[in-house]
Order: sequence, then C-alpha cells, then structure tokens
Amino acid sequence: MKFLRKKLFKLGNKGMSMVELLCGITILSIIGTSISGVLVVSADGYNRGSAEASVQQEAQLVANQVSDLLIDATADVTYASNVLKVKQGDKGYQVTYDATAQTLTYQEFSVDAADNWTSSSDAQLMADGLQSFSVDVSDFATNGYARLEMQFKNASQEYPTSFTITARNKEAKDATAVVAAIFLPSEIILEPDESYNFASIVSTSGLSNTNLNWSVTGNNSASTTVISGSLHIGTDETANMVRLKVESQQLDGGGNPLAQKTVNVYIRRVTTLDVNGVLESGVAYKAGAVYRLSASIGGTNLAQALGTDYDLNYVTPYQATWTVSDSTVGHIEVDAIDSTKAKLVLDQDMADGTTLTVRAKAKHPDGTNKTGTDYGDVYDDWQLVKTTPYITTGSGWLRQTNQEQAAVDGNVHALKASLPGEGKKHVFKVRYREYPSGTWTEWKSNQYGDADDSMSINLRPLFTSVMDYDKDYEVQIKLVIQDNTGTEIWPTAGIPEESYMISEVVKRVQLTFDSSLLGLNAALSNDESSAPDIAFSRDNQSGDILSIHEVIGIDTNGTSIDNAYKFELEKKQADGTWGAVAGQTEISSNQGKLRLTFRHNDFEGNYRVKVSIKDMNIYEMNGNNIVQTGVEDYVLYDEATGEGIFYFNAVK
Repeated sequence: MKFLRKKLFKLGNKGMSMVELLCGITILSIIGTSISGVLVVSADGYNRGSAEASVQQEAQLVANQVSDLLIDATADVTYASNVLKVKQGDKGYQVTYDATAQTLTYQEFSVDAADNWTSSSDAQLMADGLQSFSVDVSDFATNGYARLEMQFKNASQEYPTSFTITARNKEAKDATAVVAAIFLPSEIILEPDESYNFASIVSTSGLSNTNLNWSVTGNNSASTTVISGSLHIGTDETANMVRLKVESQQLDGGGNPLAQKTVNVYIRRVTTLDVNGVLESGVAYKAGAVYRLSASIGGTNLAQALGTDYDLNYVTPYQATWTVSDSTVGHIEVDAIDSTKAKLVLDQDMADGTTLTVRAKAKHPDGTNKTGTDYGDVYDDWQLVKTTPYITTGSGWLRQTNQEQAAVDGNVHALKASLPGEGKKHVFKVRYREYPSGTWTEWKSNQYGDADDSMSINLRPLFTSVMDYDKDYEVQIKLVIQDNTGTEIWPTAGIPEESYMISEVVKRVQLTFDSSLLGLNAALSNDESSAPDIAFSRDNQSGDILSIHEVIGIDTNGTSIDNAYKFELEKKQADGTWGAVAGQTEISSNQGKLRLTFRHNDFEGNYRVKVSIKDMNIYEMNGNNIVQTGVEDYVLYDEATGEGIFYFNAVK
C-alpha cells in the first residue's frame, strides 16, 4: 500500500494542472484565429487576381479571334447594329453582340454574286459576360486599321479593354495587346445646373491621368459643357442623355487615341404634370363639398440611383405645390405624406357662371432639386366650372316638416327665351335613390309639380312620403321640352347636364335629446359602459329622465309632438338579454319628457330606454301615383349606431 501511494503521487507530479491546460488552449486559439485570418485574406486576394486574369485572358482571346477575321480581309468589312460582317470572296463571317444577353457569337455564311448571305454553320458562342462591344472600321478600307473596344464585368469590377487591329497588308500580324485603358463608370444621372468632376475619379492603365481630352456630345444646350473633366449640365438642357467622351492624348500607330471611354450621362428632369379631380363627398358646387385631387408627375430618369455616391443628395421629384384661384370660395388641404395628393374644400356655394381654378406645380423644376435652381415651370390647371343653369334648387332640400326644414322644390332660371312656341311645353322629370349608392328609380314625369308653363316644381309634401325617415336620399330633377307628340326636343346634344338637371340630397330624420340625470346635453345617444346611477323610491315618480330636445325632418301635421314618438323601457335579465318590464313600471310622457314610477320593491338593476319615431309615410310609387301600402309604424331612431338607446342603473 505504501508503494502504491508513492507511485501515484509521482505520476501526479508529471501531469498538467487545470490552469496550465486552460492557458495552453487559449494560446492555440489565438494562433489559430490569426492563421485563419491570413488564409482568408490571401484567398480573397488570390480570387480577385484570378478573376482579373481570367477576364483579361478572355478579352485577349476574343481580340485574337476578331483579328483572325480582319487580318487578311479586304475592304468588305462593315459594323452596324452590333453586327460585324467580313466578306472574303464567296465566304462571309459574322460576329453578333447581344446586349441583353451580354453574349458574343460567331457564324459562317456562303455569299453569292448578288451578295445574298446564306448561313452555312450554326452560331457559336465566343464570349459571355460582355457588357459592351464595338468595332470601329471607319478607317479599315483606306488605312487598314480597326478599333476594337470591349468591357467585361465580373461580380465586383468592370474591365474595359481597347485593341488596335491592323490588316496584314499594313504589316501587322495580329491584334496588339492591351496597351492602355481608361476607367470610369459607364453611366451616371445628373440634373439641370448640376456639375460632376469626372477628373477626380478617373483612373488609367498605361497612361497619365492628366494627358486626357474631354468632350460632350448629344447636348441641346450650349450651357452644357465639360472643362478639364468637370461636366456641367445647363439649366436649359432638354436632352434626355448626353455622352461624355474621354480620350488619351497619346496615339497608336494608326493615329488614333491609345485608349478612350464613353460615359452615358442621363438627365433627371420633370417634364409633365397632369391634375385630376373628382367629387369625394358633399354636394357639387355647395359649401362643404370635398374634391379629391391628384397630380401625376412624369419625366426622365426620376428614380434614385441607389448605391452611388453622386445621388446621395437625391431630392424626390414627386412633389407638388397647390394654389386655388379664389381662396374665399375654397381652400386646399395638402396630404401630409404625399404632396401630389390634395383636397379642394368649398367654404361657400359657388355662384352660377363662376370657375374655380386649382393649379399644381412640380416642385422639382421650381428650385427644390439638388442645386436649388429653378430650371423651368411645369404645372397643370384643374377647373371646377359651375355654368349658369336653367334650373336650380330652391330654398333647400330637406324632408317635409313643420320645424326648421324647408320645402323640396326647384326654380327655373333664364329659360324664357328658350321656351318653345305653341303646342310645346316643358316637363319636369324626377327620380331618386338611397344615398349614396342605391339604385335609381325610373324617371317620373311631372311628379307633384306643375304640368303647365308656370316654371316651378314643388315636391312637398307627397313626393317625399315614399322615403323612409331613417335613410338619406338623393333626388334629381331635370327639365325637358316636348312637342305635342311627347317627343323630347330639348335639351339638344352638347348642352351640359348641369344646365337642365339639379341633384340634391334629402337628409334623414334627426333627433336630439336632453337629460341632466343621464348626463346629456342636446346629445344623440348614451353608452352602456358609462350608464349613470339614478336613485328611485317605490311609487315616487322620477324627474325628467329624458327630454326630446329637437325634432328635424318629421311632419307632425300640427298635432302634439307626442304623436310622433314613443319610449320603451327594458331591463337586463340574468342571462344578459334585455326584456320588457311592462306591469312593473309606469311610463309617463308629456311634450317629449320621460318620467318613471316603479310599482314594486325589487326594481334595482340595469335599464335602457329605446326611443322610436312614427314612420307615418308607408307609401310606394305606382307609376306616377303614390299609393299607401301599410299602416303607420314606429322605427328605432338609429338602430345601426345605437343612437336613440339610453342606459341607466336604477338604485334605491
């Protein structure tokens, strides 16, 4: 046993402590992380270098293949619409660049004496991933020189290349290697009065950045210029795109620039604005009417170029300002989020024969673009025209009543000169529908108006009898002129509708209530969740729980207002439903006032009072006549919204 303990003790001294083990693991982790970082950087660098070498190799291969076609060619060489065609005797060769697919293909043809080309082989792929391809053969017939320019692109880098190809009879064997290149973005978007210094971002290979010639083409304005690589777009520039060209001052053996680059410079400009308006709510031309307006803005290159340095200060061109010609008649409310949307609100009725003009202007050309310079005036006008009509509304369009409502009628204006001669007469036609989206009735002639030429029409009281009290209705009246056979001879084509037709809305019945006990003051309804507690005692009549404050839109025919409404009392049952409490209470009403008397001891609980009105007009149209179809009935004041239902809690 002593030997065993000694042996174990010695072995323990030869092992590692926990602290030593943790330190060792930490050191190995740090070393491993450093090595992996170096490997990742090295791999990235290798991949980039490999990608560049691959693209350069592919560019050289394409150049050699094109050179093989041209090196022994005669003057029969053309390049147009991305197609290079080389003719050698009865053979033809075609190289086609597809800009959409970014591919280059090669195909052989046989050519007859009439220069008809017939394909003798399928198209073969020469290269892909090719952003641009062009061959300048303008000097080939005379000097034997052709200029080949291509631009390849991999995932992150563009590779523009230039080659000079010399025909063999000009003492050249194949395409010269890439000797120089100019690096710039292929396209950019600028705005009127904006400048961009391309000299600050240009880079070259095999050239000096300062020995370059700059030019601009395609501009319509003399104020669009380029000076030492700084391009300025004139405020009056109308072109959609200009081309910036940079060339090396150093020339090749053919006298051409050793390298060149073209940048497509697109112009951002607002050029059009169209305003549309439509009646959104209310009655046309009347105070309170709301017209929804929208401005549609168009132009060139209006979207932001994301991920670019030159468009970081982008100002959205989809903005507008609004004005109205007469601010006393209406005012503009611009949408808080989108200024191309607005509303015209009429503050007063438009007079006959007046025009209200709303103008929307594009803010972008009005000095709120990148440079804050006004480069034009792009706007559109929308007009609300109220012509002088032949008929207009009379003293208001509301339901028949004895209280605070006028008749439904119309009056004819400025029509005497247009009236026909003997044997002809004017006729009023009427129709109505539930507002705002019901189905129109058929037109009714001379409905409760005057059949002669007294030139007025009155729809009260019988016509509105067919309308339910709890609905809104739109009523239209139009004036026509008929001959003695009943044929309509006026209005004739071209006469605007508003000249012979009026349209108004007949409002629903309105009731308001007072109650100090229910906490109401000319209110329309109460809420069960806020029902007040009202103290009662058996056999003692309460005060005025509810009083009708105002009745609008119901004709009581001069009788007591009590004949036009009723109160119903209901109590909430144990299962949550409402039930009548007749026999347990007495309801006393006088001149629109509700009082309660409880005749039992167990009256505490939740109650509600339902107020109904008498629909005395149960009629329908039968042809041009109104016929009664039912007896008078009571309808809840506004069952859909709860208006006319009042809650309280009875307590001792």
